[in-house]
Amino acid sequence: MNFELHSRLAGAALLLAVALPAQDYDPRPAPQLAKLQGLVGDWQGAGKMNEPTGQETPWTAKISYRWTLGGHFLQEDFAVRMEGLDLPMVIRNYYGWDRERGRYVAAMINSLGRARINEVRILPDGTLTTLQRHHEHGIAFQERARVSVDGDRMRMRVDMLMPEGDSVQVIEGALERGGEGFAGDWGVGAWMGAQPNEAMQQLAKLAGSYETNGEMTMAPGMPMTAITGTDKWEMVFGGVAMHGRTDGKAAGSPDAYESHALWGWDPHDQCMNTVFVDSMGQVGQMQCRWFDGKLISTMAGTQMGQPTTQRYIIYVDAEGRAERCTGHVTFGAMDPFLSFRAAYRRT
Repeated sequence: MNFELHSRLAGAALLLAVALPAQDYDPRPAPQLAKLQGLVGDWQGAGKMNEPTGQETPWTAKISYRWTLGGHFLQEDFAVRMEGLDLPMVIRNYYGWDRERGRYVAAMINSLGRARINEVRILPDGTLTTLQRHHEHGIAFQERARVSVDGDRMRMRVDMLMPEGDSVQVIEGALERGGEGFAGDWGVGAWMGAQPNEAMQQLAKLAGSYETNGEMTMAPGMPMTAITGTDKWEMVFGGVAMHGRTDGKAAGSPDAYESHALWGWDPHDQCMNTVFVDSMGQVGQMQCRWFDGKLISTMAGTQMGQPTTQRYIIYVDAEGRAERCTGHVTFGAMDPFLSFRAAYRRT
């Protein structure tokens, strides 16, 4: 399985489905997602970007919204082309409901190579508002994007708040339902000529298709559960990002499992971020770093309400391809334990 996902996803999620079928786990999409239904479909339109210099730059955009992963996430594929630029900015978002924290979120990757989870609010009038904190070229700033739908017409507005001065509306425009939309294009080049750094170049060596066989457990003393799966990892957007898909099963569960993961470089934290979503409605984020020739992925937060830390190590061969993985987890006040181990075979 995707190396950031082992315990939370292909193993732990499926095991939870077996162990807690009538208790904590609800396989149905969260009812809160119904508020996103008005976005579903294809859209196209245009608008303008207000430059800091006062100049206005026209843009055109295409968007498609589709339910995916068993209806647990609304997938957005968005391409906006600024006048005068050869390539569009491309964005993939997975909008979902974070049950752990009781909030709407969007797991995002863009063609600049930024991967993150953004907080989403739905205002009383139905406006979808996404809040993002950016760190670019040594400058920290806030972005607020608002999308409102009235029947077959969509209004889009983006405001920026820089370290000094009032917030400024930088993007405004309108789209209409219909047209070709934009079904996504992983092959488009990186935005504004971005280049993959050394960490992403090393990550590219992992790209390919794999068969995975392993086992996992949720807690010390519990028996290990066998898990199997296939992974496809591909570099996208000119190598500044990677997309991964996992299809897996756990012994004892009749359910198929699917997850998607998105990797990109975070210039502020000086590491790779990966965000992930799955067919059980789970969403999360980890930090990834190369250390001593191995890929180390870590996270800290809560799982089922318990303070949780996780660390996964991918061991690679001489050519940089995945060979095996181990994962360790702490839940609450428990001692750390080996939660996951698996071997990869490239196909």
